[in-house]
This record gives sequence, C-alpha cells and structure tokens, in this order.
Amino acid sequence: MSELLKKVQDTELEIVLEIDRICREENIEYYLYYGTLIGAVRHGGFIPWDDDIDIVLFREDYDKLMKVLPEKLGEKYWLQNYDTDEEYWHLYAKVRKKGTLYKEKNTENIPDEKCGIWVDIFPLDNAHPKRSVDKAVNGILKTMEFAIKQKVLQVPNSEFSRRFLPLIKFWELFSKQSLIKKEDKLLRKFNKRSTPYCTNMGNVAPKAPTLYKKASFGVKRISFEDEMLPVPQDFDDILTTCYGNYMKIPPENERFVHTPTDVVV
Repeated sequence: MSELLKKVQDTELEIVLEIDRICREENIEYYLYYGTLIGAVRHGGFIPWDDDIDIVLFREDYDKLMKVLPEKLGEKYWLQNYDTDEEYWHLYAKVRKKGTLYKEKNTENIPDEKCGIWVDIFPLDNAHPKRSVDKAVNGILKTMEFAIKQKVLQVPNSEFSRRFLPLIKFWELFSKQSLIKKEDKLLRKFNKRSTPYCTNMGNVAPKAPTLYKKASFGVKRISFEDEMLPVPQDFDDILTTCYGNYMKIPPENERFVHTPTDVVV
C-alpha cells in the first residue's frame, strides 16, 4: 500500500467516525456497505487497495441525518448534497473534509473546495416486488441524474446509448430543481408499500439495482481498522446477494479503484 493511499484511508476513517458520533447521539442507524462492508468482514478494515467508504441508511434515518449533519458536523467537515451545493448532481450525499483534495476526471471543472476527501451516504428505499419495475425506475433515474450532470458539468452524451438520448433531451427541458423533485419522488415511490425488499436506487450503477431482504438488517458492530462500526446483522446474506463469493480475493485486473488526477491530504 502506498503512503498516500494510507493517508486517504485514514482521512476517510476520520470522517466516518465523525458521522458515527453524530448517529450515536441522535439514535440513527447506519451500516457500512459495499466494498467497505467486504473490507470489514474480510480484512477487518479497508480492502487494501480501496480508497473510499460507503454507508447506507433506511430512508427515514437518512432524512433525519441530512437534517442534523449541517448543525452537528465538526468545523473540519461539510455535508454535500442538493441542498448545500448547487453544482451537485448525485442522488445521494457525501461528507467531505475541508482542506483536502481528491480530484477525478469527472470533477476537473468543479472548484477544489468542493472536491475534498469524502464518505458516500446512500439511502435505502422500499423495492417493488417485480424486478423489472425497479429496473425501469432505475433507468429513468439514470437519465435524470445525467441531465442534471450535463447542466452542471457540460459533459457529452457518450455515456449513454442512442436509445436513451431522447429521454435525456426531454429532461433537459426541466430546471434542475424540478428534476431534483421528480427524482426524489421516484426514489420514494414504493416506501408506503408493504414489501420484504429494499434497494439503493440512488446508486445508479450500470447494472440493475440489487434487491436486499429487509430481514437481513439490524445493527451489529464489528472491528473496522480497530474501531467498532455498525454493519447489517446478516451481512453474509447481503454480500452474497450483491457479490457472490465475496471472501475470494479478486485478481488485480478486477479490483475497482478511483483514478484521481490530484490528491491533497
């Protein structure tokens, strides 16, 4: 591991411990997730080559956290979402550390002060029992998010196949605030339904959203870099659903990492 990567990881751990402090004070449940959860289970901390931290919360706790973070965060950190940053385009939030920098190709046009080292915060919403419905909603959300991204960064349409371009062009007719409201309504669309599944619809990854059993959640704390941090009670079910054999170390060519163009810790 490079010295710089270790410093980035230490900074991210510092940020998540600040979030953890606030969640404890406010009785908010959150969970380490994705590669961060794999790292906790398989390595007792970061995956050695990983360079970010992901956490998730059910929507009710996510909304509560978004309300308290601006007041509760220490002066070294700031919450980045649609409400705090007019140039933001993601469907989820980040907490960044001030005075740091982690520039990537897709953020080169964003001011340095908005590109500090971060922790991703994703909401979990109810999932429709039909996978095809969630897949369709996710596709719509992707095009909405990209339309907002275009307004902010003036990026080309090359990320999408031609069949999506008419829909993106349609969304471009709306203001950013109008699109945000439409996104939020779609994300919460099934939250009043009784369903055994939830999903992170806000993570508009290339593949369809993964459905997780609500019964797999319930907080337990395990060691992460010598700190006791919360994970889902049945993390094995969640990680197997998402990754298959998550305990197997992937070959180097299958290890995802960000590609920063400039880093200051």
